[in-house]
Amino acid sequence: MIRISKMAATLGLATLLCLAVPGLPVVAQDKIYGCFEVVGADAINIREKAWSKSPVIGTAKRGELLAQWKVICSLRGFWCPVQKGDIRGHASKDYLAKAPCP
Repeated sequence: MIRISKMAATLGLATLLCLAVPGLPVVAQDKIYGCFEVVGADAINIREKAWSKSPVIGTAKRGELLAQWKVICSLRGFWCPVQKGDIRGHASKDYLAKAPCP
């Protein structure tokens, strides 16, 4: 007989629920800490690191929903960790608004 602790069962269920949210770019074992909607520009750059001279690794259009993959934005507060599909990087907080996750 296999015994699973309540904590292990809860963590497993939480992971399953995160993976089951349609439309959000979540990879197995990852956690989403919220969502952002792109606002204030027609499109924004997603950069590899949290600074303006970092290479652009993707873009997101106005109205697109991005997942937040870290608990907080950068310490300076200008950059937030975002994920769009397989692209995981940072975007300027000036063009992001907190949004409900689907």
